[in-house]
Amino acid sequence: MNVGNIIRIIFGVFLILAGVGGINVFVMTRDILSAIGAIIFIWIGYTLIKKGVKKQEIHQKEVTTPEIIEETDGKLNIRIPENIRNTVKIGTQIWMVENLNTSHFKNGDPISHAKSNYEWEKAGEEGQPAWCFYENNPSYGNLYGKLYNWYAVNDPRGLAPEGWHIPTEEEWNKLSYYLGGEEIAGGKMKSTRTEPDPHPRWNFPNESATNESGFSGIPAGFREPNGNFGDLGDYGNWWSSTKGNPGYAWACYLGYAFIGITRGSFDRKLGYSVRCLKD
Repeated sequence: MNVGNIIRIIFGVFLILAGVGGINVFVMTRDILSAIGAIIFIWIGYTLIKKGVKKQEIHQKEVTTPEIIEETDGKLNIRIPENIRNTVKIGTQIWMVENLNTSHFKNGDPISHAKSNYEWEKAGEEGQPAWCFYENNPSYGNLYGKLYNWYAVNDPRGLAPEGWHIPTEEEWNKLSYYLGGEEIAGGKMKSTRTEPDPHPRWNFPNESATNESGFSGIPAGFREPNGNFGDLGDYGNWWSSTKGNPGYAWACYLGYAFIGITRGSFDRKLGYSVRCLKD
């Protein structure tokens, strides 16, 4: 029974009693209005609590333990993530809510750190995995994670930690579909941090950002094949593990000035962010 039906019943009883007589109409009206106010207050409180519980169930977060690099028979192995990571469940998928910030493959091998434009361009031309900080500034790594070329994503040694993987194009598509489609999903995926908030943040206006999904997408920018950097604060770009045409791979991006999420096939030599999806 909803609150409207309850109110109608109370008024019906009031009218019957008033018709019988002997009832002080003023007192009865005062008491009835007080009862209605209490019912409305309880109903609103119950509705808000119910919505809060539902939202918590959808976006329940968990914390994993730090990465441990172990040596077994002279070989390094990474068992779990490099830093403490929060996760969020969106539909049936469990995502990390931070960009990847590792400098090792899953088996413990180091990934080449390409600092100079020459090193970055050379790695891309030779199809070798590489990572960097935005503008080679380590402080950005703690805030936005590292940027990786797609050859690091596709390396058989595994970029994602144990129990995780780099999402396919289809898995990115599943996420956007669950959030209402590509036209509106981006707003639900973007962090609400907007300038003049401290980094990590989106540049103004951060169109329609609600972070309703809990994905907490941040705009880490990108690195061009020639080594130049751009778009910090404007765009967040994430690789998928899916190949495109020769020399290209699928990725998606969010932007500060639009609400959607855009997918496309991009040069594998680009430096993009990486998000991991639980196996």
